[in-house]
Amino acid sequence: AVYHVYYSVSRDVLASYLYNVSEICMRCYIENQCEGLDFDEKDLNDLVFLYASMLEGVVINIMCEGLTRDVEDLVETLFARNPAMKDLDAIGIAVPGVTCRGVVTLENFSEEGYDLGRILARRFGIPAYLDNNCNAAAVGCYVSQEKYESLVFFRHAFGHPAGGFGTVIDGKLLKGRGNLAGEPKYYERRFAFDTDFESVVLSESGMHLLAEDVVLSAISLISPEAVYLAVDTIDDGEEFRRSLAKVLGDEYAPPVHIVNDYVERVYLGELAMAMQKLRDPYYRSLGVGMWHGIAPRAV
Repeated sequence: AVYHVYYSVSRDVLASYLYNVSEICMRCYIENQCEGLDFDEKDLNDLVFLYASMLEGVVINIMCEGLTRDVEDLVETLFARNPAMKDLDAIGIAVPGVTCRGVVTLENFSEEGYDLGRILARRFGIPAYLDNNCNAAAVGCYVSQEKYESLVFFRHAFGHPAGGFGTVIDGKLLKGRGNLAGEPKYYERRFAFDTDFESVVLSESGMHLLAEDVVLSAISLISPEAVYLAVDTIDDGEEFRRSLAKVLGDEYAPPVHIVNDYVERVYLGELAMAMQKLRDPYYRSLGVGMWHGIAPRAV
């Protein structure tokens, strides 16, 4: 949660909070250590500022650079605590950003191009499949029902600078060239909003307008049978469908389903994709050391 706040438009709020907490801690420590000494108030304040800034910087640096390797440590812990996991056939992980050939690329990520797939595959001796979280959620929505063959899933967290969507067409996940499909961050900021983009994602009306524009773009391109939304400020699917109908007409506005169990859909979709790859001779033929070197087949 702290990581997502840090990479949202609320980063300044978090940084200010971190400094204030660091300043309180350092002031208590320095005043305790300097008790009985002849210290000028200005010198004391300068010391507090210096050490508080250093402490704040350390915390931010950990958030910038340390979290990517937390995934490796988490998997290591799961293996250590669950002996049955030694019989696993593969590891499947859904992460934000563009995932291609085992490498995750995320805007503002300190380790852009982090080769997580290769690292996990070599450490645990089994294939490690990396997929985009919204693609996984789209697959999770698809396998959870039997009514639709084509659908769009859109996710945008309140205050976050970018959303993401996954698309299933005729029962197949759309990934596109380099698995870039489903990354609206490259055009969201180009919408003609009346105010700056940061203000848009920090207001309920702005989030609704943003979701509407992104979904309309998807509908105009592929016309899905249904839309699944996991947008923090939208909880009425029928009301959102009516807003789409004002532009498209009622005939072309698809049903809109609100996803309240986003994490579960991601988990289910990633599980389904990993199992599909395990059954696919194409992936099995690649082996542990080679699977990540070839882009997954995609529509």
